[in-house]
Amino acid sequence: ADTDWKNHVISGGPFIPAGHTPQQEITLERNPSYLAAPLPRLGRVVFRVVPSEQGLMTQLLAGEIDFVSSVSPNEIDRIRSRDDLEMVISDNRSYTHICWNTTRPLLADPIVRAALTAAIDRQTLIDVVYGGFGRIGIGPVLSTFWAFNRDLAPLPFDPTAARDALAAAGWSDSNGDGVIDRDGEPFAIELLAAAENELRQDIVLLVQADLERVGVKIEPRFVEWGTLMATMDSGDFDAMVNMWEEPTQIDLEGLWHSAADDEPTFNFGRYANPEVDRLLAEVAEIDNAEEQKPLLDEIQRIVVADQPYTFLVENARITAHSSRIGGAEINAATPFFNIDEWFIEED
Repeated sequence: ADTDWKNHVISGGPFIPAGHTPQQEITLERNPSYLAAPLPRLGRVVFRVVPSEQGLMTQLLAGEIDFVSSVSPNEIDRIRSRDDLEMVISDNRSYTHICWNTTRPLLADPIVRAALTAAIDRQTLIDVVYGGFGRIGIGPVLSTFWAFNRDLAPLPFDPTAARDALAAAGWSDSNGDGVIDRDGEPFAIELLAAAENELRQDIVLLVQADLERVGVKIEPRFVEWGTLMATMDSGDFDAMVNMWEEPTQIDLEGLWHSAADDEPTFNFGRYANPEVDRLLAEVAEIDNAEEQKPLLDEIQRIVVADQPYTFLVENARITAHSSRIGGAEINAATPFFNIDEWFIEED
């Protein structure tokens, strides 16, 4: 993060690096050698690092920045009330989830993890936290992608079935304190989220209320992002609310292949299924998407059955920009899809 990378980057695109202040901003300027000249229409683009959503919105509303690539749904009304701002809502390539640490004894059983998912009212979560923008999550491939297993559907919200499954796994409220227990151990877990992200904190609180209705005690913990990253890497957590943005190329290995304890991995919940490992290896040997599809379908089926994640929401992308920006076409691939055609409207 501290590398001044402007001297190490070669670009054939519309912009070239012009400056970098670590943790503050990155400046690009028009590439005079761009093959699609006379584009781009902007002479300079500055990406600014803003550590909090509140700070980001403050700068947008004050006219200090022109574009925000991801806006929290609770800001929609404020943006719509402004004549000098425009908002675009589109599909996104991301999903929000709860990552369960499958190495924790309380969370090691797929039946228990599926029961936790069944106890969470994901549609109400979307309505309350996301303002209705988003779809209930299904599995590790977004439902808008070509590789999605069309035979899969969201696990239903069913608190009664969740209670029954937990009871069948040996969990009951033996002392009447409202928390289920087994062999004298209460079902109590800590649920982490980034302290800088109010939306994910709201998710934690709704999940806490839902799970406590089936006797699972949730202890919310909100930590600074750097601390959360270190905790994820170490694997020293029970569960966390997180989000992944998916590449346009389907690549499931990084998240779903088993990893040794001392091996760097994005598989933070330490999920391990030998059949998934075998199928991932098969997919890696095949270049043809049509031949990969049945293997990817089976991987998704197994992961959904195992529920190492509770797939909460397939997110919508909400962007906001100053009305002085013209020519912007926002789509699911990237909010900067045609940035070489953007321009500033003259007053």
